[in-house]
Amino acid sequence: MELPVTWTLHNSGGFVLVGRCAGLELSHDNTALREDLKVAAIDLNKTLIMSKSGTLHGNDETDWRWWDDSIPAKLQALALKKYTIIITSNQGRLTEFDGSEAPEAAPFKRKMEFIMRDLKIPVTLLVACANDIYRKPRPGLWSIIPKVTGNEGCVIDKAQSFVVGDAAGRENDFSDSDVHWAMNAGVPFYTPEVFFLGKDPEPLGHKFHPEWYLNTNKEEEDLVNMVHFSSLSMIILIGLPGAGKSTFYRRVLQDRGFTRRDARSYDSRESFVHAVDEAMTQGIPVVIDDLNIDIESRTTWISMAAKHGISADAFCFMSPTNLCLHNDTVRALGGPLMNLENRLVYPRLHFLDLLPRFQKPTTCEGFRAVHEINFRWSGTEEERDIWRRFWL
Repeated sequence: MELPVTWTLHNSGGFVLVGRCAGLELSHDNTALREDLKVAAIDLNKTLIMSKSGTLHGNDETDWRWWDDSIPAKLQALALKKYTIIITSNQGRLTEFDGSEAPEAAPFKRKMEFIMRDLKIPVTLLVACANDIYRKPRPGLWSIIPKVTGNEGCVIDKAQSFVVGDAAGRENDFSDSDVHWAMNAGVPFYTPEVFFLGKDPEPLGHKFHPEWYLNTNKEEEDLVNMVHFSSLSMIILIGLPGAGKSTFYRRVLQDRGFTRRDARSYDSRESFVHAVDEAMTQGIPVVIDDLNIDIESRTTWISMAAKHGISADAFCFMSPTNLCLHNDTVRALGGPLMNLENRLVYPRLHFLDLLPRFQKPTTCEGFRAVHEINFRWSGTEEERDIWRRFWL
């Protein structure tokens, strides 16, 4: 008899494709049904399975094999020890923006049904389908494990739970999302080589770590002390999403009498430009908060400054790409404390499209001066604890 597999879409705060296979009846003691959950969370590609063809996702639902032949027996042994077996994966190709299934979902589900049935144990598949709170290493998946496994009301025993994954931040790893997912949750982590093959642990690393940027940045303090803000009438903020532009305005410029005009507050570019022009006409010192990453977009403001007979200063934010992505993500997904303006995550593909467009400003464009701003962390201890988690 073929083991049944059920499929649901968890769509609260994001999208998670959930597959569950009941497996064969196990012989362990089931008397304490409400005890804490011991979770064994196993990454999918290059940890649980790999393709026969050598491609990442496989060519069809039959193009897969176990990463190691010992895996089914090892997971069956964990199930007998009353572990809740979870298979996890980040996939950005299975759902549309509204959560409906993309064409790639059907063959993926057929492949996963083969895999889950072949394990012959109760197993739950959790697939993070979008750039939301459920994408590893973010914490969302942990919060739904009790409910989607039929153990609502139970808590996860972090001391006995663990994560196995290949994204461990090693030199040749494509990512560090698996080890960071474990670190965010406070559970042990193993690479597949250690857990399934019994090899000695090797040094793990980080492709990105927010604590690299937890500094006081004396350079910014020196810059702020040198600039005569009282002589400025127009400041143009320049930088990628998450570079720190709006935070710099609130921390440094707001109390110095500048009014912010933010592109996100207007329905069109035309109305945004009109609002800035109106402020200039009224003699209000204005901060223009937009990406302003190329010469063409900045020409509008320089021409406007010339029309009003004032000079414009450029403040260019030099935060590295991964730091911008981190800041943008924690702002959108870190809760109301971090998201004062209810912003969404900037679409990742759109973000990457911005990179080749970025042109550093120069005085040759017509700026009176160009000031480069390196990232400086600021916030409360509670905000820092949220910010220093892993979000990429």
